[in-house]
Amino acid sequence: MVDVARQAEQVVARGREVFFEQANVVEFLAGRMIVIELDVAAGKVSDEFKSAHPGPWQALSRARDKYAHHYEDIDRGVVWELLEHRLPRWSIELLAAVRAGDDQDTAQ
Repeated sequence: MVDVARQAEQVVARGREVFFEQANVVEFLAGRMIVIELDVAAGKVSDEFKSAHPGPWQALSRARDKYAHHYEDIDRGVVWELLEHRLPRWSIELLAAVRAGDDQDTAQ
C-alpha cells in the first residue's frame, strides 16, 4: 500500500494544472489506476488489522468498482481530492499503525 501511496505522490507532484488539463488524459488515468491498485492492496490486509484500524476500507472497494467499471461518470475533482488530501492522511495513519507492530505485512 505504501508503494501505491508513493505513486499518488508522483501524480500530485506534477501539479493540479497538469492533472486537470483536458488534453492530458494520462494523469487522470494514472489517478484512476492508483485507486484500483490501492483497493487490491487493501484486499491483502488482514480482517483483524482492518477491525483494529478503521479506515475507508469499504469506500475503497466502492471506488475501485466505479473506477474500473463505470469510468465515464468519474469526476477529476473527486480523484484529485483523494490523491492530494485523503490518501496522504490515511497513509500516515497506516504507516504509524504498522510501525507500532500491528501488522508488518500491511506495509508491503
